[in-house]
Amino acid sequence: MPQNRFDGLMDFVCVRYGYCGGVIDGKPMHVTHFIPEYGNVSASEFSEWVMLAENYNPGSNLGFRDQHKKDIEAAFIQNMGSEVVPAKDLRWDAED
Repeated sequence: MPQNRFDGLMDFVCVRYGYCGGVIDGKPMHVTHFIPEYGNVSASEFSEWVMLAENYNPGSNLGFRDQHKKDIEAAFIQNMGSEVVPAKDLRWDAED
């Protein structure tokens, strides 16, 4: 069971959809590598970073990619409680 809102979001992204990160230029990548230390993050930005971390080619299978982005954005809003949240809330050790 997820420990906080971010854990719940990542459970959806990784366990349900399989977007657990990839390897880009020989380096392991994860969506958390794209999250800034400060500022706000939108559901749309987060979903795009999930795709970037997977090294998902933006030009391939656009319908599939776009549907998953929409689903991830909806999960972001559901789990995080808003369409935009402080970046500090998108941490493994974030408190509710």
